[in-house]
Amino acid sequence: MERYFKFVKENDLEINLEYLKYFKDKNLLNFENLWNLGNYFFYYKKRYRTIKAFNLGDFKLYLKKYENNLKEAQNEWENIILLWKKGFPTLIPVIFGIKENRAIVGTKELKFPSSSELLKNNLISTKILLKNISKFLALFHENNLFHQDCYIGHFHYDKEKETFYIMDVARIKYNPLFKLKYLIKDLAQFKYSLMEIFKDSYLYWWNYFWNEYNTYRTEKLGKLIEFLIDKKTQKIDKHTQKVIKRGGEGVITYYKK
Repeated sequence: MERYFKFVKENDLEINLEYLKYFKDKNLLNFENLWNLGNYFFYYKKRYRTIKAFNLGDFKLYLKKYENNLKEAQNEWENIILLWKKGFPTLIPVIFGIKENRAIVGTKELKFPSSSELLKNNLISTKILLKNISKFLALFHENNLFHQDCYIGHFHYDKEKETFYIMDVARIKYNPLFKLKYLIKDLAQFKYSLMEIFKDSYLYWWNYFWNEYNTYRTEKLGKLIEFLIDKKTQKIDKHTQKVIKRGGEGVITYYKK
């Protein structure tokens, strides 16, 4: 599903041409106006970034605001555009800007639920979802793309069209050196997310995913790679437990009524 977008630059902002008139009419083609936009219905904060969501009438805009790590914001914007060019659906890029020590990444609301939400609420057959995501990830990796935040919750799914949409793409690597390192990390993160969802039965579902994933790969992965994935998964689990003992990462999330 390849898709290309045209962008124009206005002041400190880069905007999807499809939304230019709308933002002009709303007097939002100004970094400060956009940064200080009020009346949001959703709020999320984690360390140096905040996400606020706004109902603009014609569509819902999600603004991810950075007050540090501006390179991450730039990477996210560029990776969104790259993924669409490569035929891997993700968020619709709407507006982007960097000013001094702040950055904004604006995207259109994605209406499809996450894969983890579908599984936890029994809204889809586990075998069907894992079979489809194994096919998707095999293709993703064989196109030399590596997510680096490859938890199952970051893959939203349109059941009707059997299409995945990728979320949280700031860390994605395209055609890096040491591809095997990034492949192992992706699959270990995915395995850890199965641990979180399925608890004691996760190994059954991991083995099901692993066999399907290898079926769709051109170059099959062997026991050594699976062993390295397991070791990396254990490290992720150990690190996560340490973070939890420290009180977590201070994430704040709420919806306004």
